[in-house]
Amino acid sequence: IVFHPGLDLQRQIYNSPFDFFPKGTQQSAIHYNSLTKEKELIAYNTVSPYGWTTFITQNETQAFQSRATKIKNNLLIGILVTFVFLLLLVGLFYILLKNQRIQDELRAKMKAETANKAKSDFVANMSHEIRTPLNAILGYTDYLLEKTADKEIKGHLIRINKSGQTLLSLINNILELSKIESGAINLEMNSIHLQTLVNETLDMVQERANKKQLELTAKIDPLLSDIYFHSDHYKLERVLLNLLNNAVKFTPKGSVNLLVKKEIDGQDVENLVFEVHDTGIGIPLQKQSLLFKPFSQLDSSSAKKYEGTGLGLSISKEIIKLLGGDIHVYSVENQGSKFTFKIPLVLSSPPTETPKKKTTVIRNLSHLNILLVDDSDENRTLVMVYLKDSPYIIDTALNGEEAVKKCKDKIYDIVLMDIQMPVLDGFEATKQIREWEKSQNLPQVPIVALTAYALKEEQNKCIEVGCTSHMAKPITKRELLELIGQLTGIKRS
Repeated sequence: IVFHPGLDLQRQIYNSPFDFFPKGTQQSAIHYNSLTKEKELIAYNTVSPYGWTTFITQNETQAFQSRATKIKNNLLIGILVTFVFLLLLVGLFYILLKNQRIQDELRAKMKAETANKAKSDFVANMSHEIRTPLNAILGYTDYLLEKTADKEIKGHLIRINKSGQTLLSLINNILELSKIESGAINLEMNSIHLQTLVNETLDMVQERANKKQLELTAKIDPLLSDIYFHSDHYKLERVLLNLLNNAVKFTPKGSVNLLVKKEIDGQDVENLVFEVHDTGIGIPLQKQSLLFKPFSQLDSSSAKKYEGTGLGLSISKEIIKLLGGDIHVYSVENQGSKFTFKIPLVLSSPPTETPKKKTTVIRNLSHLNILLVDDSDENRTLVMVYLKDSPYIIDTALNGEEAVKKCKDKIYDIVLMDIQMPVLDGFEATKQIREWEKSQNLPQVPIVALTAYALKEEQNKCIEVGCTSHMAKPITKRELLELIGQLTGIKRS
């Protein structure tokens, strides 16, 4: 079929016999282009037997296909870009959400740490404020017990002393629990002789057991009796004392036994196992879950028979956790209890003995010059009462500033320094005294920090600023005299 150029192509098609194809028929024909002298494929689609016939050429078809391909590719690219954008948007939202959560957690952590620190500081300050008058109560009671011969008065004084000691124990427990909860407690690992640890602990409980006519025994695996192991001596002893004292307290008759053995767990790790058995009143099963919670007591009623604050076992559990172990209880009511705890067994060598320093004993101990520094009239008077029967010469200062001045004006054999004082505290006063001694090329006078701060951190701080030793209030006459004798017999450097 030849279509003539210049004529109405649609009319030619309209008048062509192809108009008579049925509706919807798709056909193709060869069109000879007389201008280009080329054949072109005509593709057409009849619309109706008597209507217009639409058509496109092969070139147009290829162009349409090319545009369709581009549109398709562009559409795919658009979809891909949109997907990546949405993915980035979701990722950005997730990062922002995660950062917000992290910030919230950090704020909550900082808030909790601030609250813990505030609580710890409050407890430490309250401990200081309670220890200061308690120092006078226990100190004067001690002194009067020593001086009186009247049995009735002596009995009253013993009760006062016992009550004071109970209050002191409560303060120490609350202070230690506060340190544990705030994460401020540190371990002081050292080499411990197992047999010595057990013997010393039993000695501290023996008197109470004897008063109740209880049999108190200890049995150590023969293979362990002479070993040294690595742990925190003070804290381990504290746990053993808590368990043994509780066993004695809740055992009206029978025995309390300590058993020490070695155990290897499923991972071939050696553990040191301590078991405290008693024949006491036992613990009801439904109340055993309360044992290791702070301030929890099996009998919290107003008519309870046994005294206590409910802190000992909770502190013991936290200490054992710090040491890398755990603690459990097995008990039958009216038959007795067994408390078991284990810690990793790390063998160590015996501690090397530090060679003793050469000492120069002061010949005339009866004329020691002592400087007593304390802003509390009660505490100054108490120390002077302790030293009343000694021939020591005692000067007093009410604050650190007076102490520094007196140390510059006179040479003392020992300084008893309170820490919390007005004008100039004991820390700064000790620093200034040490600096002055150094500038004058003078030997260091022993300075004893007599403070109501009982935290280990405070003790370490006292040593860091230059104090020779530390004594936490309340102090006893015997302890004070022993320390004075010890320090005044040491060559000062």
